Amino acid sequence: MNGPVIEGKKCLLRPHRPEDAAEFIRMLADPKVNHYLARQNPPSLAGELEWIEAAAKNPNSLGWTIEIEGQCVGNVGLDGIDWHNGTGTAGIFIGEPNLWGARIASEIAQLLAEHIFTTLPLRKVKSSYLAPNMASGAVQASIGLREVGRWHEEYFRDGQWVDLVLTEVTRAEWEALRAELLLEG
Repeated sequence: MNGPVIEGKKCLLRPHRPEDAAEFIRMLADPKVNHYLARQNPPSLAGELEWIEAAAKNPNSLGWTIEIEGQCVGNVGLDGIDWHNGTGTAGIFIGEPNLWGARIASEIAQLLAEHIFTTLPLRKVKSSYLAPNMASGAVQASIGLREVGRWHEEYFRDGQWVDLVLTEVTRAEWEALRAELLLEG
């Protein structure tokens, strides 16, 4: 299902729109952008439109388009929500390389964690990243996601096999980190 509109200082998280499909495909077609994604080839327009429609109807998924100054620049979501066990898997995709390093992903991660742990009955969030993508690891660590395992040599990148790092954070861990950051701030 689509998540509610969430406004940050640098970006807006809003429900996906059909017109976002072409932008997602454009971004996913850039080898620099898809380098550390599991999916290396962009979907078709019909496939992306189907994904947007299916995601909006899926009660075990929450998704948003990331918008900056009125432009679609990526998406963020919580998939595979297991309402009974209180878990879900988060992911952030920023498809504009000129925005990397601007702390936008960190803000998005904070907004997502805040939404998950203050409005949803979930107790744990999981995620992952390809081991060479240290920036993604740092963003995940900023909200308390910690490495809990690896799938060794899972993806082939740059002529070698790389690990998929598995991460998670519980509500209690996130709350403790949030309280610590508030005290420091």
